[in-house]
Amino acid sequence: MRTGSILFLCGIVLLLHSPALPPFYLVYLLPLCLYLGFRVPVLLWPMYFVCGLLWALLRADIILQNNLSPVLEGRHLTIEGRIASLPTDLQDGRRFVFKVDKLVDEQGQEHAHPGTVRLSWYAADVPLIPGEYWRLRVKLKQPHGFMNPGGFDYEAWLFQQGIRATGYVNNKTGNVRLQRGDAYNLNRIRYIMREKLGRVLNFHSSASLIPALVLGERSTIRSEQWQILTATGTNHLLAISGLHIGLVAGFIYFLTRWLWPLAGVTALLIPSPKVAALAAMFAALCYAAMAGFSVPTQRALIMLTVLLATTLMSRKVAASSIISLALLLVLIIDPFAPLSAGFWLSFSAVIVITFGMSARIDTGGFWWRWGRVQYLVALGLLPLLVLWFQKIPLLSIAANLLVVPWVSFITVPLVLLGSTALWINNDIAVYLLQMATKSIDLFWPLLEWLADLDFSVLVLGRPSLLALIAAIIGVTLLLMPRGIPGRWLGLIWLLPLFFPLQDRVEPGEARLTLLDVGQGLAAVLETRHHVLLYDTGPRYSRRFDAGSAVIIPFLRHRNINHIDLLVQSHGDNDHIGGLPAILKALPVARILSSVSDQIEHDRVRDCRRGQAWSWDGLRFEVLYPDSNSQLSGNDRSCILKVSNGDRAVLFTGDIEARAEQLILQRDEDKLASTILLAPHHGSLSSSTPEFISAVNPEYVLFPVGYRNRFGFPKKDIIRRYQERDISRLDTARHGAIEIRIGPDSLIIRRHRQYAQRFWHVTH
Repeated sequence: MRTGSILFLCGIVLLLHSPALPPFYLVYLLPLCLYLGFRVPVLLWPMYFVCGLLWALLRADIILQNNLSPVLEGRHLTIEGRIASLPTDLQDGRRFVFKVDKLVDEQGQEHAHPGTVRLSWYAADVPLIPGEYWRLRVKLKQPHGFMNPGGFDYEAWLFQQGIRATGYVNNKTGNVRLQRGDAYNLNRIRYIMREKLGRVLNFHSSASLIPALVLGERSTIRSEQWQILTATGTNHLLAISGLHIGLVAGFIYFLTRWLWPLAGVTALLIPSPKVAALAAMFAALCYAAMAGFSVPTQRALIMLTVLLATTLMSRKVAASSIISLALLLVLIIDPFAPLSAGFWLSFSAVIVITFGMSARIDTGGFWWRWGRVQYLVALGLLPLLVLWFQKIPLLSIAANLLVVPWVSFITVPLVLLGSTALWINNDIAVYLLQMATKSIDLFWPLLEWLADLDFSVLVLGRPSLLALIAAIIGVTLLLMPRGIPGRWLGLIWLLPLFFPLQDRVEPGEARLTLLDVGQGLAAVLETRHHVLLYDTGPRYSRRFDAGSAVIIPFLRHRNINHIDLLVQSHGDNDHIGGLPAILKALPVARILSSVSDQIEHDRVRDCRRGQAWSWDGLRFEVLYPDSNSQLSGNDRSCILKVSNGDRAVLFTGDIEARAEQLILQRDEDKLASTILLAPHHGSLSSSTPEFISAVNPEYVLFPVGYRNRFGFPKKDIIRRYQERDISRLDTARHGAIEIRIGPDSLIIRRHRQYAQRFWHVTH
């Protein structure tokens, strides 16, 4: 079972790394493989692997059959279906999952629908209750997310959730509630619970954490609160998973065993451990249901069910067999669980705790019961934390040692009792929930203090495969029982994790990466010993900006921990929105900008024509604006040229025709470049024929968002470049565009094609 579960997982992982799905007819071999596995012992292990691959292929094909037709993208459509999730609040609207039953176009013609879609409804003035049946006027598009090295794969997340289109509701006409929801709809019950909690708590201060402990609903948590939890390694306390479900199940188990003898004669018929196991399973099921059976709760519920099943069967089963069976069941139910970091972290945590707590002596005392577990988890998950997040919360052991017992035995019981009381007596519920909020208030200042310490988080680069394997070996050695010779060698095996190799370019070379930030601009240029960031992308909301979501993960992926120069071309949101996150996360040596008065930094200066410097064999020169230029806004964007003598890159920001003419008048002879970042994303107000002729690039790069509302790059602009045989690349089609510029070579890598997986939409 142990080897079989691992091989089943390996088969799934192999498929998840495939750029395209194998032919579907291979699925018909699945029954044969199952038969051979059971009937031919020598084929058992290979069949586990093949069955894992084929099972994932079957499930993937079922999901991908519901793709939205490209011809329907961006058109006005009418859909009918049910609200299938708790609506979450946006800055100016709501977002929810919608199960589509019918889809028709503007002419009333019915089309195949994508099944499950994720919708945003801006300025919605009606309550959206899960389970209700609606007719909505929408615009949809195929799943599409940013594609950058080290970045979050939004399309993979949508695929795992079974969501095959996203879009928004047209708020003008045609939106009608057709039928109220079923009173027993699970998400409706969760919605009512959230509304009750909101009326009682108002979700201010620490009370905003309560819905996460009751419903697994984290939309009420403020970004600064989440940052504190992440920095102290306590964010797992706000995800209903193994800790919380195990706590509830354990409490009900021991309570039932204590009370069952009071049942009289019935207690003689059924042993109390079996009754307690059934009661614990039921309690865990109810708690998982209140969390909406999210993926973490499903994993925890399955693992707990397998464990309690051994009690019901009166059998003693090895812990490794229990974990293996739970792993196999999780993968059968959700073969795409390995796409999430939580899958690897949760199973690894259980394995590490089991390994580190088994076959040991001296198992008493507070340290063993609580401190050792925190030590095991912190050390055991070290390689995975660096792999997935490139940072380690150094104070997590201290924070968890103090906070976990408090939350487990005080906060969570108060929260659950108070939430239950909301259905019985409001006064009692208010008292219990207020006590729960106060219990959070007592430890929260400690977390704030720990998070504010300069050494609270260690940021590292993304490890290579060899460094990851070495770290796993090192962790295994360090977790060996005391007395095993050579345990200290584990520290040496860990060294590659803390000192990753950096892929640097040679002197005289440069690596340009135009990042995919949607409708905006952010570009990183690396030389041998220096890093330049040109613009910082847009800010989409209070919670989401290109700086924290794209640029910082990319820099960590590259093992870059500082920026030598940040050029902020101008002050439009799509270029400057990520700047605050960048300045907060990384040291920036200098800033040049045309809007220096809008930037708080010790070494910010105006960018001016004539500024020049050299780095590692490359020359950098600011061509615009002049100190006496009267233009403003887009036409004051900083223009920077970077060259190595043979090839050059021209950064143009959002300049338009007037600025282009000024530059042509003063520095036409300096404009010639190999690579041009298209002015103003390819708008009709820029890229004049004269300017294109003066630059005469081999490649033009368009930083644009997929199906952006401006329609950039415009067809006429594309035609101007095509007429001159200039190759076009854009971030909407290609994701991040990486160009390695050498003295006699130009190597281009399109990240969307390089990192292609079968769930990604190709354009």
